[in-house]
Amino acid sequence: MDGPLAPFADGLRRELAAQGYALDTIVDHVHLLADLSDWLSGRGLTGAGLTSEVAGEFLRDRRARGLRIGVTVRAVMPILGYLRELRVAPPCSAVVAATAQDVLLSEYRRYLESERGLSAAQCRRQATPARGIASLVGITAGSS
Repeated sequence: MDGPLAPFADGLRRELAAQGYALDTIVDHVHLLADLSDWLSGRGLTGAGLTSEVAGEFLRDRRARGLRIGVTVRAVMPILGYLRELRVAPPCSAVVAATAQDVLLSEYRRYLESERGLSAAQCRRQATPARGIASLVGITAGSS
């Protein structure tokens, strides 16, 4: 494996094994890490440039090349989680909450990104209905 993420392959293997992943799944994730590392290298990026948006571009590129495995956010989340935990990749973008509605929506976004594995774009699409629901139950932008 080459590229900026090559030094993290063994650690990813150990981390996924510790989480109980099957050996064939670990191999698949390491291959995905290698592809991601090569892709980043080809664009002159390092792990520090691996934002949610960049990961989305990588996945779109894989789909455009006709790949059918490792093309969803869910597939790349164990890799992103590991690299974020090591502070190699930047954390998910956080929203500074100023009102009760901001706090609620910020927590919902954190849940969608970390627990559900949604991309930043998918989270933004979920914000409008969530804001409407918060307003219906009396949590408005002016609440604090």
